[in-house]
Amino acid sequence: MIDEVFKKVIAWYAGGDTGLSSEAMAARLSGQPCRRDYPRDPDDLGRCVRLLDAIPELRSELFMMVGVCKEWERLIKKLGRTRVALSC
Repeated sequence: MIDEVFKKVIAWYAGGDTGLSSEAMAARLSGQPCRRDYPRDPDDLGRCVRLLDAIPELRSELFMMVGVCKEWERLIKKLGRTRVALSC
């Protein structure tokens, strides 16, 4: 049976507010293999933030993105400040 978080990921994906980096994040944080795509501009980052807003259960798994690539590692380390800046 599909767990609740995975159902939410499928619904989020079907909603269309996705990009390569948010799709990579959704895959990795839900236990699936992912591409090495990372947010390359504010729109990409916004889609990643909206994914976390839509499925807050994924926030506790963010550490998993550190192993994807150096860009994700840097971003995860700065995510708290980045999130505050996007909220302004």
